[in-house]
Amino acid sequence: MSDNNLRLQVILNAVDKLTRPFRSAQASSKELATAIQQSRARLKELDAKAGRIDGFRKASAQLAVTGNSLKAAREEAAKLATQFSATNRPTAAQARLLEQAKNRVTELQSKYNGLRQSVQRQRLVLNEAGLDTKKLSSAQRELRQNADETRQALDRQQKSLKRLGEQQARMNAVRDQYSRRLEVRDRIAGAGATTTAAGVAMGAPVVAAVKSYASMEDAMKGVAKQINGLRDDNGNRTKQFYDMQDAIKAASEQLPMENGAIDYAALVEGGARMGVTNQDDPYEEQKRDLLAFASTAAKAATAFELPADELAEGLGKIAQLYKVPTRNIEQLGDALNYLDDNAMSKGGDIINVLQRMGGVADRLDFRKAAALGSTFLSLGAAPEIAASASNAMVRELSIATMQSKRFFEGMNLLQLNPAEIEKQMTTDAMGTIQRVLEKVNNLPQDKRLSAMTMIFGKEFGDDAAKLANNLPELQRQLKLTSGSGANGSMQKESDINKDSLSAQWLLVKTGAQNAFSSLGETLRQPLMDIMGMVKRVTGALRRWVEQNPVLAGTLMKVAAATAAITVGLGALAVAVAAVLGPLAVIRFGLSMLSVKALPSAAAAATRTGSVLRLLISGPLALLRVALFAVGSLLGALLSPVGLVVAALAGVALVIWKYWQPISAFLGGVVEGFKAAAAPISAAFEPLRPVFQWIGDRVQALWG
Repeated sequence: MSDNNLRLQVILNAVDKLTRPFRSAQASSKELATAIQQSRARLKELDAKAGRIDGFRKASAQLAVTGNSLKAAREEAAKLATQFSATNRPTAAQARLLEQAKNRVTELQSKYNGLRQSVQRQRLVLNEAGLDTKKLSSAQRELRQNADETRQALDRQQKSLKRLGEQQARMNAVRDQYSRRLEVRDRIAGAGATTTAAGVAMGAPVVAAVKSYASMEDAMKGVAKQINGLRDDNGNRTKQFYDMQDAIKAASEQLPMENGAIDYAALVEGGARMGVTNQDDPYEEQKRDLLAFASTAAKAATAFELPADELAEGLGKIAQLYKVPTRNIEQLGDALNYLDDNAMSKGGDIINVLQRMGGVADRLDFRKAAALGSTFLSLGAAPEIAASASNAMVRELSIATMQSKRFFEGMNLLQLNPAEIEKQMTTDAMGTIQRVLEKVNNLPQDKRLSAMTMIFGKEFGDDAAKLANNLPELQRQLKLTSGSGANGSMQKESDINKDSLSAQWLLVKTGAQNAFSSLGETLRQPLMDIMGMVKRVTGALRRWVEQNPVLAGTLMKVAAATAAITVGLGALAVAVAAVLGPLAVIRFGLSMLSVKALPSAAAAATRTGSVLRLLISGPLALLRVALFAVGSLLGALLSPVGLVVAALAGVALVIWKYWQPISAFLGGVVEGFKAAAAPISAAFEPLRPVFQWIGDRVQALWG
């Protein structure tokens, strides 16, 4: 370990010596730049002082001129004032001249005061700068002399910086050459990465098309499960499958939805699952009804601002409860949406109430039930209370003849016949409820709640009384659902929504997804064939492993050993990189010596010429030839091809030099690796003297 630390220290010291000129040059450049900046600042300061002196002189001269003018103006004004006073009847012209003279004196006085203050301020500034205003001529000469000296110093510094820059440029050229050799690997790696990225980019549209079609295919699987005829008895897709798929795509491009055709297919699947169509109907009728239902649910989602799948389920259940034909589901949605727009109730709550009122659907159609439930909601009732109160009113009046004594007392109070009420509930339930409420409103205010409690019980008596007090609101909402104003209300809101950037963007995205899906569909069969082939290969491999467990286990052991060897070779590659780095440093150092120390080296060689001739002709001639060979070899090693050769040679050198620790390390990973690698050591054994000789000579070279 101590030997390794020593070698590492030698390498680090060498790198420090080679990079020291760069650091020194950079430091010198910074010092010169700082000195130049200081000289320029000094010169600027001297110029500023000279400018202040000139400004002071000009201001003083203007002050003197203005003072003389002011004195003359005062004398003229005094003269005119004397004449004006001596005249018994002064003329207008004399008065005007006197006024002009006074104004002239005022203007000159103001100008004089300003100039005097300016001169005082400038004198103060000059005094603070160390300049005596009484000795301005000598100070100006001194400033001029200092400025000349500063300019000369600045010229010398700029010349020095230029020389240093030229030297730095030569050193940068050497460093750039060094960097280019080390960047060969990076360029190769970059080219590989770019090629890979280009391949990924070119394949991205294909992958996107396949993924888009896979999502659409999954959505159509649910549709095919619910609709008969989309697959034949063998599970294969029929012509109707592709027809339904195309119809779903086309419809999805007309209604903005977040996931386009996938969401629309989910609505079709949900409608089929809830039985909005009859499976015995012809395919074309089922297709028409399912698409109409899905479109209605999509429009309702926009109108009610609720999830489309949730609305589809709610509308489907209501249509079944109230026997609404599939073709008329849009009328159901229009009625609910019209109430949502014109009452204080919300569409989602109305749908909730209608589902809870399914037990009285035989007495009330969806329009009247929606109006009744919406009125309760508008009066502040929760959806479950509104539904329960509505159910209670219909239920209690429908079995009027089977009620308790308390109920009959309430009927007597309202002067109603229970038998007639029960009969009328079978033909006109909503009209009967309104007649009961009108009877309640005819009672005194203090008896209304008790009458409602007698008829509908303590639990819903107060709700019924509240409805009676707001009978006009119930009648208004009944008119909303029965009138023609509700027709097409969802379509209007859908059209408004489509006339927006966000909706149009969803439609554009849906169109693009459908296009990608169609492109991906063309790759379905090739991909299915490929995956089928892969399954056959994996199945054959599994069966072979089951039939040959011993051989399979041996192959796995070989794979594990190969992985361990690969890890070891990777570690060796790191060591080779550590060898190639110092080689590049040596080449870099030789180039630096040619820039920095070539003149000194030439002089030293001249003084010691006789000694060199003796060495060249002596026993060390072989060493001289070897050193020249090493210099030439470095150029080849640092070329792209030479790097590969150097890497192979470095591997051999490292394996031989550090065989003991390497064998110990790998022996702990795989037990048999030491025996397998022993021939490599033996193969390089004849080269031991050569490697030893090179190592000794390099060590002698570096001292």
